[in-house]
Amino acid sequence: MLQADGTKKLKALTKASLPTRGVAIRYSFTGWKRCCSFTQIAGARATARACRARAARPMFSRLRPDLWGGAIRRSRTKFRPMAERKIRVLVAKPGLDGHDRGAKVIAAALRDAGMEVIYTGLHQTPEMVVSAAIQEDADVVAMSILSGAHMTLFPRVKALLDEEGADHVLITGGGIIPEEDMRALEEQGIGRLFGPGTTTGDAVEYIRGWFAEHGRDRELAAQ
Repeated sequence: MLQADGTKKLKALTKASLPTRGVAIRYSFTGWKRCCSFTQIAGARATARACRARAARPMFSRLRPDLWGGAIRRSRTKFRPMAERKIRVLVAKPGLDGHDRGAKVIAAALRDAGMEVIYTGLHQTPEMVVSAAIQEDADVVAMSILSGAHMTLFPRVKALLDEEGADHVLITGGGIIPEEDMRALEEQGIGRLFGPGTTTGDAVEYIRGWFAEHGRDRELAAQ
C-alpha cells in the first residue's frame, strides 16, 4: 500500500514540477518509475531538476514555439555529397609461410591511407582467400608470399576468382619473388608485385591509381 501511494505521489509531483516539452517527458518518466517509496522522493526531485535543465535546451523549440518568442529556429545544416567509397582490400597470407609481419605492416599502411582492410591471418588456402574476398566484397586481394610458391598460389587465386565472376578484383602482393617471375605472373593477369625494399607508399599509390582507373568495373559487374 505504501508503495502504491508513493507511486501516485511521484506521478503527481511529475505533472506539477516538470515542463511539458516533448521528448524530455519520456526521459523524465524513466527516472520516476524507479522510485517506489517516500524515502526516494528527494532523489526523484533531483531527477526532476535535471530533466528541467535538459528540457530547457533550444532543441525543443520546434514543439513549443511560444516558449521561444514565437519563432521556430530552422536548421542551417548544409547537405554535403556522400564521401567517396573506401577501397576494400583483403590482405591474405596463403600457404605454409608463417611470417606475417610484412603483411601486417602493409595492412596498417593501407588502413592509415583511408582504405578498408581485412586481414585473413596465416595459413590460408587459395579457396579460403577467394571465399573471403567474395564475402567481404573486396576490390583488391593483396597476398604476401615468402615460401616460394608464388607461381602456384597467384594463378590459382586468379582462376578461382574468375570462376566466381570476380575477374574485376585486382590481385597484387609481394614477397621474395624474382623479377622474371613477376613478369611471368603479370602476363597471366596478376597485378604489380612488390619485392624486398619496396616502400608502403608505393603500394598505396599503386592501389589508388588502379582503383581510380578500374574501380568503375566493379559497379558495371554488379549491375
